[in-house]
Amino acid sequence: MCGGASPDMAGGPGMTLLDRYLAKRFVATLAKVLVALVLLVIIIDLVATRQANIAKYQIPVPIIALYYVTWIPAILFNIRRRRWPYLFQV
Repeated sequence: MCGGASPDMAGGPGMTLLDRYLAKRFVATLAKVLVALVLLVIIIDLVATRQANIAKYQIPVPIIALYYVTWIPAILFNIRRRRWPYLFQV
């Protein structure tokens, strides 16, 4: 092939302007949903289970923030196994 757009795996033209636009919108929406999910889980965990111990032991805010920042990968990668397994059955 000489010049022009390189073909993709199916042999058609590369990504069009519309494809790039839709991919960008999808990724942006996915990122917003993941951030909302993480914040929701953190707020529920903080209010429902950890609030009494935080007040009792007077844990500083930076320690609490560090705990939840390091907990984010567990939220994102273990949510499928631990919570609502019936929603993700294939």
